[in-house]
Amino acid sequence: MKRAFALGVLLVACSPEPLPPLGEAVIEIDTDLPVPGVVNRLRVDLYSADGRWFQHRELALPDARDWPVSFSVFSNDEGAPRDVWVRARAFPEARVRAYRGERFADWPDVLGAPPDEAEGPRLLVDGADDTPALEPEPLLAIDRLARIRLTPGERGRVPLVLRGVCAGTMAQLAAEPSGAEPGDEAAACVAAQRERQPIEPVRPRGKAAPTSERVAAWQAERCDRDDGTADRVCIPGGATILGSAEVALFPDLPPLPERIVAHRRLWIDRSEYTVARYRQANDSGFTASEPPEPRDDMLGNELSETCSYSAAPRGREDFALTCVSWNTARELCRHAGGDLPSEAQWEYAASRALVGKRRYPWGNSAPNCDDVVFGRLTLANLPGFCEGDGFGPLPVASDASGDETLDGVLGMAGGVSEWTLDRYAPYDSECWANADVREPRCAGNGARRTVRGGAWGSPPPTVGNTVRLGRDSPSPLVGFRCVYPGTST
Repeated sequence: MKRAFALGVLLVACSPEPLPPLGEAVIEIDTDLPVPGVVNRLRVDLYSADGRWFQHRELALPDARDWPVSFSVFSNDEGAPRDVWVRARAFPEARVRAYRGERFADWPDVLGAPPDEAEGPRLLVDGADDTPALEPEPLLAIDRLARIRLTPGERGRVPLVLRGVCAGTMAQLAAEPSGAEPGDEAAACVAAQRERQPIEPVRPRGKAAPTSERVAAWQAERCDRDDGTADRVCIPGGATILGSAEVALFPDLPPLPERIVAHRRLWIDRSEYTVARYRQANDSGFTASEPPEPRDDMLGNELSETCSYSAAPRGREDFALTCVSWNTARELCRHAGGDLPSEAQWEYAASRALVGKRRYPWGNSAPNCDDVVFGRLTLANLPGFCEGDGFGPLPVASDASGDETLDGVLGMAGGVSEWTLDRYAPYDSECWANADVREPRCAGNGARRTVRGGAWGSPPPTVGNTVRLGRDSPSPLVGFRCVYPGTST
């Protein structure tokens, strides 16, 4: 059921003569982001022609049927056209910050700490300060600004689409970054990432019915029932939030700041790349630039004695290929027609849910030793969480009991951690600042690469979907899986 409401009288003019019809506009706000998976709240602020903030409304809109949202603005002045500024922001629940005035930050500064407290504006209603204490977090808001021209006797509609590609691009109300009132220099993102357009007056038009934008490319690429194979899983395209605000749970680089990103449909290996696949690649003519050292003895009781590959089969063909360098892992994926997943792709595949995202591949419940291969190693003289179940890696099929994503990908929390395509860098670094909203990645050379997912030796806090760890050399705890664009064959 679509929402509708009325907001504010702009001017009241006294006249002894009968008044003509009001100048009125019905504003229709829609979004191309998933509701409620990515956004589920809408904030609307109104400013008069001279920039005075006079009205505020925030709505919880957790049902896609609530969109598009419509409301009216109108003027009682029968003598001349009047402008009203409409600022609309769509954002996810609880992603807010304290309001300290209009603290505009351009990209990439918006990735860092917010600017110092600004002077205004303040919302005054009947002389009392009614300024909201909170405002949407800029990186997770689609911030649209419109200047509506209300003409006596004219009524019509003004559609505003809040597009995901504009997420993180703050509206600029004035020429100066500290400007608190919208004016002729105001600009906002409309349809291109990190680009703002000047705000020209818009006159309401016609009575055309609103149209929904939620069939746009941000979530249109679906998987057909027969898209997957025994070895590969299809992940439908869509938008999501990259990262997590649960900083205390994660070691090393925090997965912050969060941002809204979008993915195309992709295919990903159902299980981690195995010793058997590596042997098959070698048999087909593949030559690694940095071949893994074979361990021809049985697996030992020390971490250094658990590399899985052997020159000749020794019963570990179904184990994930470990002690493999990032370069060789990528070469093997390319040999198979794919590549290593980006961090964002990996997290999307591990976290995708019908609504929102999952903390672990299977959901939000903590991992346990029966369902996930983790915690099988003493670390810092502390017994592993699951060390009573044994030491060392297990075949990839052992991940199948509970470590499974919504789409059927296995072993993303346990087994072995996995190389990704990206250079290891903070999310507020220049590398990530230059990443696209669609299919973001931290490209470039660098010895240290990001690994994702838990391993057979990982403690519980490190098996979550958003944990980011870095490595610059092969490890018995690190393997990989591949992703494939286009088709599954």
